Amino acid sequence: MDAQRPAFAARSFDVVTMLKVLQHLKNPQSASCGAVAVVRRFVSISVRSVPDENPEHLHLFTADQLRDMAAVAE
Repeated sequence: MDAQRPAFAARSFDVVTMLKVLQHLKNPQSASCGAVAVVRRFVSISVRSVPDENPEHLHLFTADQLRDMAAVAE
């Protein structure tokens, strides 16, 4: 399934976990909004925060960027 367009009804889950997913997506904000749309209680996210040599890592995030993404997703 595409994390940027989840195929679940609103508030389908108590918890959504996205571990090292957002740095791979062209539009991580869409995935963040999608996670918030299908969750009732919590979204747990972990991401890379330091540069590496993996060409599949499209983004690095700071704590402030993640907070901003969460605020927009609410």
